[in-house]
Amino acid sequence: MIYLDEIKARVDCTVNKEGGLALGIVSDVVGDDPRTLYYSGGRAVSNGDTLLSLPGNWVNVDQKLGLVVSGGAGIHFGERALTNSVYVPKLYGSYSDTARSFTAGQVVSSKTGIVYSNINGIITGRLAHEARYPELASGWKGVVVTDPDHRRYLVTSNFYGGETTGISLGFPEGAPVLERDTTITGTTGSATLDAKVGLALLQELRAYVTAEGGSVITVQGNKPDHAYIKNPGVNRVNVLVKIWHKGCYMVAARTLEAGETYRVKLTGNRVTFRPAIYPGVSVNQALFGTLTATSSQASYPPANANDGSMDTFWVSDIAPGNIIQYLTCDLGRNFHVGKVQVISRTNYGPKELVVETSKDGQTYTEVAAEGLPNAEGPHLLQFSEREARYVRLKLYSSYDTRSPARNVQIKELQVFGWAAEDPGDPDETDK
Repeated sequence: MIYLDEIKARVDCTVNKEGGLALGIVSDVVGDDPRTLYYSGGRAVSNGDTLLSLPGNWVNVDQKLGLVVSGGAGIHFGERALTNSVYVPKLYGSYSDTARSFTAGQVVSSKTGIVYSNINGIITGRLAHEARYPELASGWKGVVVTDPDHRRYLVTSNFYGGETTGISLGFPEGAPVLERDTTITGTTGSATLDAKVGLALLQELRAYVTAEGGSVITVQGNKPDHAYIKNPGVNRVNVLVKIWHKGCYMVAARTLEAGETYRVKLTGNRVTFRPAIYPGVSVNQALFGTLTATSSQASYPPANANDGSMDTFWVSDIAPGNIIQYLTCDLGRNFHVGKVQVISRTNYGPKELVVETSKDGQTYTEVAAEGLPNAEGPHLLQFSEREARYVRLKLYSSYDTRSPARNVQIKELQVFGWAAEDPGDPDETDK
């Protein structure tokens, strides 16, 4: 479990007590009494009657449960209380009973917690050492977490910052290939992440690149072990690629001449390179797709909502408050999509909607849900990038001011993405 918080004071205030990242640990004859707590400086035995302060940034309970913390006011164990007929002390990732005063806009708490099950103290200490906390723009937080079998995950969240942040990451294996364009020099990669306030992003880091003699640009393909690598410069660049696979890294090297792009992936147990076209910037793929709807007025068909014009629009023939309306875009083939924009007609646009995606047009997955303001927009709905051919809006209500409301109206549905790889590409042409 990965926990992030960034808490700001809305008004001048005093915090009298903090008990953050609280985990209840049963400690009586039903469970284990007492508990043994392992930490970087040794171990302690306690049933929770006395509040213990545990030094360092990690703790393990009975060689079973690990907690790693960054930030906060220190790890504590205690405050045992009777809960549902059993005694339960609290394991706090951040604890303070000292009164602290804050002014409006000041950060009250900023911490990251990682909880692991079924691991011992030695592994907990190793994972605490391997955790990375990249510097991000104000209002953002992020962490790179390693799990017990050495796989890594990047988690970022925009709490109250701008919609973009820079990020730089590097590991002994190289720079990780991200879902966003990443410039890699040596073993360090730099990228720009984008997310609306309140959105968290999760990505598995499985492919790593080292660039020698220059810089390359990389982006993840349709799987964490697929990548595109481009040499944008005028000189050749040597790249070393490592891809995590079944407990170890598969390794391969190649020289990229100026302007060359390769798609890199695992083929069996080896890393293969194949000439490719770099995916490039995400564009509005809905312009090239086909729109359908559950209902429409004859003069305002679904095609009006992907013609690129703000002067035309789609109008449903049924009010979404009576029967849920769908506006579906068939992109024609699979794309990596992570952003949808809706441009509404003021006073007639959607009020509540859900974005769903599908590969086959039969089974849909909800990826975003939002209430839109009564304005033209554009209204951006963002979600973790995924592969899809079909993207549809599930419309529950509209701002139609007539009584009763009769329809919903959308000027443009925009779906931003880039082409996914063809899963049927023959591996025998790999080099």
